[in-house]
Amino acid sequence: MDEGIPAWAKSLDAKIEATLEKVKCKTEREVSSLLRELSTFEDCMEVLEDMEDVDDTAYLKALEKFTSLDWWRMFMMMSESRKKIMAQ
Repeated sequence: MDEGIPAWAKSLDAKIEATLEKVKCKTEREVSSLLRELSTFEDCMEVLEDMEDVDDTAYLKALEKFTSLDWWRMFMMMSESRKKIMAQ
């Protein structure tokens, strides 16, 4: 029985290490994804700022839509002419 305890402890250590590695990788992916989305949101705002002929009302309306992740993702995929339509 004395021989079984060290083997069990070694097996448990290996499982703990594997679990910690999985958690670390998942956390890194989540942080990376969050930073990528933040940068995309900043890009979206920059595009909106650079658009000409967007009055204040349309600008504020677009900002309200950008509170939805889906809206600003769609906005970034639109052609320039559609972006102007969406912002009006």
